[in-house]
Amino acid sequence: MWNLLGRDWSTQWLAVPGCDVHWYEKEVRPGRKVGHVNLHRNSVAELQESLNQLAAMLPEEERSPLLWALQEIGADA
Repeated sequence: MWNLLGRDWSTQWLAVPGCDVHWYEKEVRPGRKVGHVNLHRNSVAELQESLNQLAAMLPEEERSPLLWALQEIGADA
């Protein structure tokens, strides 16, 4: 799960296999939790693939949570 803090989301993320966006319909303000993203996959390799795809859709300064997850599951980011 990746918490969305003070940022909007993109419908492009839904093209990533296993990606579900849960939007709370709150006003976006700095630091405010406005939703979260879950990735559900059947294997570590599939999860790594989805994390890489999602990270590639983000600006570099917003990739750190996904790159951390890749590191934790043993992927080369």
